[in-house]
Amino acid sequence: MSATIIQDLAAMIWKELKEFFASGGGRGRYIGLIVLGVFGVILPLGSGSRAWVASPIPTILYGLYLPVILILSVGADSFAGERERHTLETLLASRLPDQAIFFGKLLAITIFGWGQSLLAALVALVIINIKSPGALTLYSAPNTLGIVFIGLLAALVGAAASSLVSLRAATVRQAQQMLSIGLLVIIFGTTFGLQALPAQTRAQLLGRLATTDLTTIGLEAAATLALLAALLTVWAMALFRRARLILNGS
Repeated sequence: MSATIIQDLAAMIWKELKEFFASGGGRGRYIGLIVLGVFGVILPLGSGSRAWVASPIPTILYGLYLPVILILSVGADSFAGERERHTLETLLASRLPDQAIFFGKLLAITIFGWGQSLLAALVALVIINIKSPGALTLYSAPNTLGIVFIGLLAALVGAAASSLVSLRAATVRQAQQMLSIGLLVIIFGTTFGLQALPAQTRAQLLGRLATTDLTTIGLEAAATLALLAALLTVWAMALFRRARLILNGS
């Protein structure tokens, strides 16, 4: 990758991050404060003990749930928002190459969701130590790896999915609705799908989860997320065609 491409990519990422925190009345700042308040302070205070830090909950919360939820709040705006504000044509008419525009937006969304999740996890750890003074409590190694690496992969999946939907949506509202419906389908589909399984099959799956090492489960989850992120990114890249986007945005 040449220095020019890196500079273009960095400029695009910086532009997007500034818009997250400056546009819409500082929407990104308000989201960050709410996230820190709820996930960094309130939930740890209600956890009850230091055992919460060693449980799988932090990985699930900060490594899977939070990055995706955060990204859904800003990802819908990535291309659909530019189209609504009539700035998409100007952006596409600039000297920036397609790769810098697409991956700049994708990585900015990823950094936003992942960074906010890491910060919330750090604040939660501080709150736990303040609440229960004594020996310093840290996340276990599996939780630390899960929060950092699974969180990054989950953020990439969310960023690729939101970019894909935003490319196809005519408005930000439509993109937000499509993403929300998709998330609900996944959540309820998984829940009711498990309930619809025969009792013996469901018992076998739960038994495997109970007996499988958490590291193995984490590696399998990471591999699944990495594959999903790659597939969604390739799909979104296939939709990103400068000429078509200019015609659709006009």
